[in-house]
Amino acid sequence: MNDDPSNTAPNQDETPPEKEAAIGPEPWYRRWFRRRTTLLALPALAFGGLFAGQALAERGFAPGHGHGWRGHRRLSDEQLVEHLRERIDFVLDRLDANDEQKVAIRARLELLEPELLALRNEHVRLHEELGRELGKPTLDPAKVEAARAALLASGDRFSKALTDALLDVSDVLTLEQRQRIVEHWQRHR
Repeated sequence: MNDDPSNTAPNQDETPPEKEAAIGPEPWYRRWFRRRTTLLALPALAFGGLFAGQALAERGFAPGHGHGWRGHRRLSDEQLVEHLRERIDFVLDRLDANDEQKVAIRARLELLEPELLALRNEHVRLHEELGRELGKPTLDPAKVEAARAALLASGDRFSKALTDALLDVSDVLTLEQRQRIVEHWQRHR
């Protein structure tokens, strides 16, 4: 152990004596006010953070997406239908669809709602089944593979239903509107 004081660096937090003499020590009430403000601000910020987190969890980052962080699986069938209708209206507004196009497209897509809901419920069930298989203490590779294949097949059926729906309404849309849909897909891949 070296007790030589020349080897120790001065504490960086201390004000050098010549500077302290020039400006004088800070008054006690400023230190007290700074501490009091900090002690009051920290709980207020934490409390505000809780409310902000709750608001984001309930509403998401964009309007109309109130399904929080867990995606569409947590929505009831009625909530999902409402969400899909809102999204269809949003897309139709973006495409500058006229009233006749909107009525025709909504009517055609409303006929597909029961099929899409059944496919969605099947997909959620298969997803949960795969999770149960993977969560077991001992894994059966054949059961895991069967659940995975069924889940992929369900996704493929859902994708085909959506593609068929797009083909069904394509005769109502103009070429320019369909090209705008393709441009949107390419931007958001």
